[in-house]
Amino acid sequence: MKTLLKQICKAHEPQGVILERLAEYYPDARIDTAGNIIGGGANNINTILTAHYDRVGFIVNYIDGDFARLTPLGGLDARVLPAQIVDIVGADGIYTAVICATPPHLSGDKADKPIELNDGVWADVLSGTDHIKLGDKAYFKPQFNTLLGSKVTGTALDNAAGVAAIFGVLEELTLIQKASTKVIFTVQEELGERGAEIAFYNEYAENATAIVFDTTFGADKNNDKTQTFALGKGAAVGISPILDQNTSISDKYQTEVMNGKTGTDADIISSTKGGIRTKLISIPLRNMHTPVEVVDIKDIESAVEYTLEVLGE
Repeated sequence: MKTLLKQICKAHEPQGVILERLAEYYPDARIDTAGNIIGGGANNINTILTAHYDRVGFIVNYIDGDFARLTPLGGLDARVLPAQIVDIVGADGIYTAVICATPPHLSGDKADKPIELNDGVWADVLSGTDHIKLGDKAYFKPQFNTLLGSKVTGTALDNAAGVAAIFGVLEELTLIQKASTKVIFTVQEELGERGAEIAFYNEYAENATAIVFDTTFGADKNNDKTQTFALGKGAAVGISPILDQNTSISDKYQTEVMNGKTGTDADIISSTKGGIRTKLISIPLRNMHTPVEVVDIKDIESAVEYTLEVLGE
C-alpha cells in the first residue's frame, strides 16, 4: 500500500498510474470524457466504490517576465504558500518555480495578514517563462516520506489515501463480488464535485450502494478535538441525513457526524437521478491542502476492513 501511495503522491497527474493499476482488476478500465477512471461491468451492479483522485493546485493566469501569477484550483491553504516550491506542467516538460515570499524585514504591518488568494500568487519561474503558457497547471513539488510508526507524509494524500483504500478492498474481493462491483475514480472534486456529477449520471445503477472514500480532518495540538479525528484510531464512518445508515458502526471505527452536506462527492452522488444509497468512509489527515499532509496507514487499512464488513452483510 505504501508503494502505491508513493506512486500517486509523486505523480503530478496520476491518471496513468491509477488506470494501469485498475486494469489489473478490470481489463475494461477506461477514462470518460471528463477524465474519470471507470472499471467494472454495466449489469447487476450492487456496489460502486469511488474516490476522487484530483488534488489542489494552481493555474497560470498571467506571465510577466520571469514571473508567473498562479491562481488556486481548490481550497489551498494561503498561510503556507510563500516560498513553496511548485512544478508547472508545461506542454513540453515540468518547470520548477518558487512562490515569492516577501522578506520579514520588508513586510511591515502586512506580516500577519493572510495572502488574498483570489489575487493569485507570484512565482519565480527559475527555468524561464518561455516554456510555459497561460492555462498551464501547477502543483506543489511532489514528495512522499515515511514518518515514525505507520504514518506517512506527502503531497496529495488527499486523496491518494482514498484511492489506495479502494485498491485494498479490490485485493480482498471474491470473483463474484468483483463482478457486481464498479469502481469510479473521479476528477474535479476539489472544484465542486463536477467529475462525480458526470460519472454517476452516466454510470447510474438504480439498486447499487455507493461507498465514497475520502479524507477528513486529523487531530493535532492546534485543533478542536470535537471537530477532528485521531490518527491511528481507525477510519471515520460518516453519519448524515443524506447518507445511508443501515450499517451499525463498531467501536473499532471513529464516527463523523454531519448535519447535512459532507463536503465530499457523496453530496452529489446521493442525489443523482432517482438517488443512490451512499456511504462515506474517511481517513483522518493532518495539514489538509498543504504539501505535507499526514495520514496513518493503519487508518487506510481500517477503511478497507470496514468496507469488507459492509459488503459481507
